[in-house]
Amino acid sequence: MKLAQVQDTLFQAVMGEGALAESAALIRSGALTPEDRIGIYAEMYWLRMRDTLRADYPFVWHVLGDEPFDVLVARHIRRRPSTHYSLGRLGSEFAETLRDAHLEWPWVVDLAKLEWARAEAFISPDAPVLAFAALGALSDETFHHSRLQISPSVRLLKPTWDVLTVWRTCESGGDWRAIAVTPNATPVVVWRQGFAVFHVAVGSAEHDALSKAQQGFALPTVCEAFADAPEPAQAAFQAIGSWVSEGMVSSLKVDGG
Repeated sequence: MKLAQVQDTLFQAVMGEGALAESAALIRSGALTPEDRIGIYAEMYWLRMRDTLRADYPFVWHVLGDEPFDVLVARHIRRRPSTHYSLGRLGSEFAETLRDAHLEWPWVVDLAKLEWARAEAFISPDAPVLAFAALGALSDETFHHSRLQISPSVRLLKPTWDVLTVWRTCESGGDWRAIAVTPNATPVVVWRQGFAVFHVAVGSAEHDALSKAQQGFALPTVCEAFADAPEPAQAAFQAIGSWVSEGMVSSLKVDGG
């Protein structure tokens, strides 16, 4: 049997999807039986996958409890096994696994999306932070040809439920069962400063403007998102100023400059 076949056979047995008899033939020496040897690897594999998702989804784990969470982890691993060199990607579609499970609390899916956005923000590449003075240096002419480079840590969410209340309750050690989780489509922005990850609710206009900035649109197009505000220019300046002061903007580029 070729090495690649041996590795594949052993992996299938560790995953519980292969024939143990065939895999057992690969290991014949030592005090442990072939079944015990494979069982050690199988348990280690499972515990590593489970612990990775518990770390990425602490509040989903807290809400669901150990056993229900572990059942969903097992389902997730079977449906979407790890194919990336980093276990940091294992939970990328865990929210879809939760959605397909039709849980008693549908808002858990949005909570998972928030936790995953925070996990992604934490491992995002480092980037410089634009100084606030750079905005003041813009002239009327350069403003129309300028683009913001948004930090790679920034994530935009549009949850269906008020999961920020669930988050705050869990974070403070409160009883999440004592709160009423209501439908709430308020957008959320997630980002990282140093080693700290933050998230905040924003208005729809600011969400759309930040999305346009992420896509590389020039500042005039970004500001168009605030056209329906009572004072569009002021609303746009306040929003962009807050992005810069909170470390969400990496640089300011003037086309042709």
